[in-house]
Amino acid sequence: AQDKPRDSVSTAPVFYFDASGSGKAVNAQTAIQLSTVYACVRVISEPVASLPFGVYEAKEDGNRKATEHPLYRLIHDELNSEMTSFVLREVMLVYLLLWGNSYFQIIRTGRNKITGLYSLLPDKMTVDRDKNGILAYTYMTNTGQTVVLSPEDVLYIPGLGFDGVMAYSRIALEKNAIGLRIASEGTAASSSPTVHGLLAS
Repeated sequence: AQDKPRDSVSTAPVFYFDASGSGKAVNAQTAIQLSTVYACVRVISEPVASLPFGVYEAKEDGNRKATEHPLYRLIHDELNSEMTSFVLREVMLVYLLLWGNSYFQIIRTGRNKITGLYSLLPDKMTVDRDKNGILAYTYMTNTGQTVVLSPEDVLYIPGLGFDGVMAYSRIALEKNAIGLRIASEGTAASSSPTVHGLLAS
């Protein structure tokens, strides 16, 4: 029988952000500036985030809302003190569509009660396995400090191509097509009379 997985490297980073065939740099930030990419992300993330979201209990006569559950208000209304449930779910979907991975840090009290979920930037996260095959999440903060989070402290939602460690980024998979579009839009913008007039002035 196969033991627990010990592969320390995910196949997902094989599809990486960088220069495309057109020579244009393609990443989540440059891709979202394309009107087509922005429209696709918005059309998917906003409606899905607006769907009903809560805690339900399975009963013999069907499911019912478990409004008395300690996590109900957190999930249904406000996942942390800065974001409503809708906003955080929208962020989750944007991260999934652009980076292919969505991470949240689970905040608990000293008595192990969950008090909130905070989103983590996917491009600041590194996922690996330790020598025992246990997943470890290493996050780079804005100040440059690295924080290692254990699996029980991270809610991870993978996208397409999940291999047990990470999922693929749709933008990285299609970087050549997106890079070509970025190059064509840049050429069209630079050749427009308005741009030439601004450059001349």
